[in-house]
Amino acid sequence: MDVAVSQLDSSRTAHVQLYRSVRLRALETDPDAFGSNATRESAFDDETWQQRVAGFAGRPGAIFVARLAAALQLPATAATAVGVVGIGEAGGPGDALLWGMWVAPTARGQGVSAQLLDAAHAWARDRDVATITLWVRRTNDPAAHLYARAGYREIDPSANGVAEPSGCHDEACMRLAVSAG
Repeated sequence: MDVAVSQLDSSRTAHVQLYRSVRLRALETDPDAFGSNATRESAFDDETWQQRVAGFAGRPGAIFVARLAAALQLPATAATAVGVVGIGEAGGPGDALLWGMWVAPTARGQGVSAQLLDAAHAWARDRDVATITLWVRRTNDPAAHLYARAGYREIDPSANGVAEPSGCHDEACMRLAVSAG
């Protein structure tokens, strides 16, 4: 599948609207994959969505969206978006958190998630991030296998000083050591 991955800009209203529509589509399509739900997030105001695109929990971060390359000349809409992922600096120095990875059902198994991970990993390398941590539902075997293929390894969060995010149940904590370049 020919896609283009780009980082969203929180100062561009169209990018914030694109993220909102893709995120809500992800929550509606795969409600069990996330620690939130479409009802909760559809009530967010514009400022909340803008803050989410700008960073992670008030810290630097990025949202990347994969769009069909054939549709790049069209206005960016949820219909042209086939995937999304967020990454941001976590609480500890040199650690980032990957969150919200989603690929549209019609685009799964075609390398879109690998392209999104590549973009997130490049963002981390550019900021000298040493590790990227993520949480994945234990019942989501395709995602866990994707992350393992990308080099993530399951860790014991309590032994590694990682706080479990609220709303997460029965999730595995995985971590990647980021290589420079």
